Amino acid sequence: MNIRLNKVKNFGKRVLAFLLSVTIISQMIDFSVLSPNAAGNTQTDITTENNNAKPENNEAESENEISESIPIDEDVVLEDLDIAENYTLTGDIDVQNLNLRGGTLNLNNHTLTVHGNADFTGGVLYVNKGYLECLGNCSFSNTGCDLKMDNVNDYILVNGTFTWNRAYNNYITNGTIELKGDFFDNSNYSYYFVSHSDNKVILSGNTKQTLTFNSANTYFESLEINNTSDEGIYANLPIAAGKIIRNGHNITYPVAGKFGWTLERDQTIDGDLYLIGDELNLNGHTLTVTGNLVQGAGRVNVNNGTLNVEGDYRLQSYTISNEEKVYNYSVGQLVMTNESDRVNIGGDFVTGSVKGHDGKLTNGVMTVKGNFTQLNTGSEQNFAASNNHKVVFDGSEKQTISFASGRYDQSHFANVEFNNSSEDGIEITGTAVAVGEISNSESNITGYIDADTTATFRNNSVKGNIHFSRSYTLSDNLTINGDVK
Repeated sequence: MNIRLNKVKNFGKRVLAFLLSVTIISQMIDFSVLSPNAAGNTQTDITTENNNAKPENNEAESENEISESIPIDEDVVLEDLDIAENYTLTGDIDVQNLNLRGGTLNLNNHTLTVHGNADFTGGVLYVNKGYLECLGNCSFSNTGCDLKMDNVNDYILVNGTFTWNRAYNNYITNGTIELKGDFFDNSNYSYYFVSHSDNKVILSGNTKQTLTFNSANTYFESLEINNTSDEGIYANLPIAAGKIIRNGHNITYPVAGKFGWTLERDQTIDGDLYLIGDELNLNGHTLTVTGNLVQGAGRVNVNNGTLNVEGDYRLQSYTISNEEKVYNYSVGQLVMTNESDRVNIGGDFVTGSVKGHDGKLTNGVMTVKGNFTQLNTGSEQNFAASNNHKVVFDGSEKQTISFASGRYDQSHFANVEFNNSSEDGIEITGTAVAVGEISNSESNITGYIDADTTATFRNNSVKGNIHFSRSYTLSDNLTINGDVK
């Protein structure tokens, strides 16, 4: 392993400059004043005038003085650091390029400055209270490569592009990663970039920064935007994060959208509304969307208000291809926790959120006149209703209900009521579980309603087919006008 740290290419230049400075100084000083006078005493006025001067015979002092007075040659040579076995820093170092192929690189509370690019293709980068600054690009690739950040003082600063490609992510639990360039996660099926616990990623460029990833599996526990450019941050897909601190800075997606806001009065949005972040808080008021509501990101907090969507309500994102909408996952959440919360949907309801909704749908009433679809695009609990929450199906035409991950401990209804007045009624595909009250006296239903152990039936009667997927104990007589299995 070869490394040369901040060495001057031609050390002779320093020596020559030092000798020259000594010659000039010796010519300026009258050494005769240092000779003993008639009384045998040394002149004290010279000593008084130079009582703060550095000793000229102190080699260490002279060497430091040279390094301070003579600028480092511009053609300083920094060599690459190539590591294939354990390597622990014992001081701050500068290198040209860094390549970690194996072993553990332990920063050990020191600073490693990479003036070129840093490539991690194997081994472990253990930041360990240290500071890594990469002036060029930084990439982590290969499942044999680990990034370990477990201390609040761990810090990585990358001025160029940060690329993650199927590296190990279990140990990114603390510290800060600051990026001034673009972010790419090229992982296609596993080992995506995922930060945990107290880790923070800061985007602080002064020009447009682009975030590119393949799925919602790329996850930031905490993402702070400090980009000062007018263009801000561009992401090809919704950013999955525990929290995003925008600081008023801009985030854009392939389709323009709107950040959430707090209603101060009843409000109507003509046409479609595409939410791309922050919280939309109804704050006790009524919001009416005359078109479709598509929630790609952010939170819709009904908060004692009423949300009327005359078209479809989709917890999804989308792009445009060949003039058609192509839907993808959402990182949004719907919050209904108050008794007076109301969501009225004139079209379809689709949830493709990667955010779990356990504890988010605990009260209020959602009314759906179209179809109901739960997709498993990253969370099996993106419609985990509980307690007093109720969904009412009251369409005048055929409605369908579909759960991709319908189970009592995954996505399910709490309380469900069927008021469809059409001859075709309601068709249930897959497993649609109810853990609370089931109510149907008039609607025609094909398929089965799964009644969980805690389910009850209004008036001890129900029309339709019932499936008891787990053990069930009757507390009273029960009339089922349909099949039972």
